[in-house]
Amino acid sequence: MMKYTRLLPALLLIASCTSNLSENNTKHTKTDKPLITQHYNITISSDLSNRLSPKLYPKAVSDVEIIKIITDCIYPKILTHKRSMNQLDQFRIGYINQAQVVKYHANTRLTDIDFALFKTQSERIKFLKSDFEKAKKNFVHEFDRISKNAVSNPYGSDIWTYMQQGVDDFLVNKAMSSSNIGNKKFINKYKNVLILLTDGYIETAFDNKKYGLSASKIGNFRKQYLKSGENDIEIFYRKNPIYKIHPLTNPLLGDLEILVLELYDRTQTNSGASVHPTDMEIMRLIWTDWLKSSGVKRFELYSKFSNKSEAEKVILKFLGV
Repeated sequence: MMKYTRLLPALLLIASCTSNLSENNTKHTKTDKPLITQHYNITISSDLSNRLSPKLYPKAVSDVEIIKIITDCIYPKILTHKRSMNQLDQFRIGYINQAQVVKYHANTRLTDIDFALFKTQSERIKFLKSDFEKAKKNFVHEFDRISKNAVSNPYGSDIWTYMQQGVDDFLVNKAMSSSNIGNKKFINKYKNVLILLTDGYIETAFDNKKYGLSASKIGNFRKQYLKSGENDIEIFYRKNPIYKIHPLTNPLLGDLEILVLELYDRTQTNSGASVHPTDMEIMRLIWTDWLKSSGVKRFELYSKFSNKSEAEKVILKFLGV
C-alpha cells in the first residue's frame, strides 16, 4: 500500500504537465476571430414627383441640399470611419422609375462614386487629391438638373414596385472577400443603405389601394377611425387590415437598412395640426408595419428637417459614423 501512496504525487505531476501541454498547444493552434472591415454601399433615391415643388410643399432642406450633405460627408467622415486604407465604399443615385433616366436624360455615370474601382491605395489617394471635388460637384449638379426637370415635368414614382423589383444586387451587395495573414483572417463586407427621399404618400402605377398610401386612403383611415369610437389608432389599425400596404417579398431587403426622409404632413398648418389623428401619425403607423412585415433589416422614419445641421446629424447617426 505504501508503494502506491509514494507513486501518487508522481502520477499527479505527470497529469498536470500533460494538461498544461495540451492547453499550450490549443493556444498556439487556435485561430483568432476574423477581423471584419465594413464598407458602405449607399444608394440615395428621390421620389421625383410634385413633392419637389417648393411652392406646393415648402421645406427648409431640399433634396438637392441633402444630396450635397451626403457627398460632403464622404471624405473624411464616412471614408475614414474605422478605416485608414483600402476602402471599397460606393455612393450612387438610384432611380425609382427607370423611365426617369430616359425622360430626364440622366447621366448615371455622374451620379456614381465608387472607391471599389481602385486597385491600389495610391490610386484612391490620387483620386481624392485630384478628382474627388469635381466628382462631388458633378454628382450634385446632375441631381439638381434632374430635380428641376422633375418639378416642371413630374413623373410617377412607384415606391412599392421599386422596393420589390428595383432593389437589386447593386443596392444590396452581399459579396464578401477574405484574406489570411498567418492565423489571422480578414473579411471585407458591405453595409447596404438606402436613403429614400419621399413625402410618405405612396402612389402606384396601378389602381390598387393595397400597394399604395395615398392622401385619400389616409383621409379615409382617419374618418373611419373617428367614426369607430376607438381611442387607439394602433388597435383600430390591427382590427382593419384593409389599410395595410401589401408586404414586399424581395429577399434582398433582409440585408438593407433604409432611412426614410423627409415625411411631409399635409394636414399641418402654420397654426398647427388641422385634424387629429394627423397624416403623420397615420403615415408612421402604416409605413412602420409595412417595412417590418416586408423583412427590412433596419429602418428609421423622419419628418422634414428644420435645418441642414439636423439633416447631417440624422444621416451620420443612421450610418453609425
